[in-house]
Amino acid sequence: MAETSYLWEEPEKLRSSGGKGAGKHAASLLAQEVQLAGEAAEEARKNRESRAAKQSAVKPAVASQAGDFVGEKQVLEFACDASFMQGREEVHLNRHVVVKDLVAAAKAFKMPLSLEKPVALFAVYDGHVGPKCSEFSAQNFHKKLLPRLCKTTTEEQIKDSLVQALADLDQEFVSKFRTDRSGCCVQLALLVGRKLWLAQLGSGGALLCEGDQGGFSAFEADMEMEEERIQKAGGQLLEVAPGVRHVASAEFEQRLKEYRIQMAQGLGCTLAPPSTSPFSRALGNRELKPMVSAKPEVHVLSLEPSHTALALYCDGISEVMSSEEKRAPGRLAQDAYNRGSEQNLTAITVFFRFPKRGARAFPEPRPAPPAPPAPRPAPPEPPLKAPKVEQREIKAARREQREQQNEAPQNEHLFIYVQNEEKGERHLLEAAGQLFEDEDGHVAHEFLEECAQGLRLKACRRHGSAK
Repeated sequence: MAETSYLWEEPEKLRSSGGKGAGKHAASLLAQEVQLAGEAAEEARKNRESRAAKQSAVKPAVASQAGDFVGEKQVLEFACDASFMQGREEVHLNRHVVVKDLVAAAKAFKMPLSLEKPVALFAVYDGHVGPKCSEFSAQNFHKKLLPRLCKTTTEEQIKDSLVQALADLDQEFVSKFRTDRSGCCVQLALLVGRKLWLAQLGSGGALLCEGDQGGFSAFEADMEMEEERIQKAGGQLLEVAPGVRHVASAEFEQRLKEYRIQMAQGLGCTLAPPSTSPFSRALGNRELKPMVSAKPEVHVLSLEPSHTALALYCDGISEVMSSEEKRAPGRLAQDAYNRGSEQNLTAITVFFRFPKRGARAFPEPRPAPPAPPAPRPAPPEPPLKAPKVEQREIKAARREQREQQNEAPQNEHLFIYVQNEEKGERHLLEAAGQLFEDEDGHVAHEFLEECAQGLRLKACRRHGSAK
């Protein structure tokens, strides 16, 4: 423990000796320093309490944010949270994945989904032997699933997509990591609208809570149902402890015997110890393929308003807690640890909220597309214009009519004037003709005809000029 600061302030006074009253003075100084130390300790205690109060005030706010509901209000809303704990293991082998909006994730990968919303993915990867398989699965499973979901529309197709995605993931891991012996169990839930797909590989389980009375439906693997399949694949169920059976190859005992002989000789060992697995279905475990299958058990469930929550958990929880005790999944990991679980602990809890009674339980219909704008009214057609030739003829006829109306009185006066003038000329000609006729009748007759012809020409010219 480091020395406190007050011991360094006046060391010479504390070490002073000699002189009358020196001991009393040193004792008083020491009492003062002790008092200062007590005050400093009290202040430090108050600071610790204030920091603890601030942290406790922040925690409820964080929890309320984590519990916000997402999804479609007219179909289903959900709130989810994950809890994990390394527990008493030296290494944390578990991984978990929560994708609240798989449609947005698919859009980021340019893979549009046409499934009913909400679409969400929850997965718990319970690793064993090492963390590599669980880490690889958590990072790559959704990449295998999304391309297949983009091409699916029916329930059976979605189920096949989950099975094929896990098989493809297992094959890629085994071929990529040829010396790794790790594996992982899977508890996976895919939510599409009000449909729930539960895919399970190996240990762990899923719990669907129903109603306020604590009803539940538990889904956990059963090793006894796998014995026939394992034997057909060339393996066996080996009892390693009373009531505990592991998957092993048919040559397990022979290989174990050879391994022990080489180890006993003390000359080195070229054989690897044969392995067993407590899981009949899991990802990885390359040494036990195909006895350990990667084909999941899939359950398809229809969610009802009576369903309240879903819990996915690893085997570290299922080994120490019964299904009845998992009805309140908020403290699964902590309760399992308190009961002595020696494994990694991981749990995901999903709470459902359905639309209120009377609301429609299907998505709102999309608004009808806006009606196309009405076409603009055609501009009024201009009045038909007569051809230019007709217009000229009409104008000429109107002008001629006006001229005739204006000149009619003048023509009448002119006609009377011409008639009077012609009568006068006739009288003169007749008188002249009588005179000529007396002397030479023939000459007078010709003269009268020429005069009459000239008179007619003159009258024609006058009439033509008048018109």
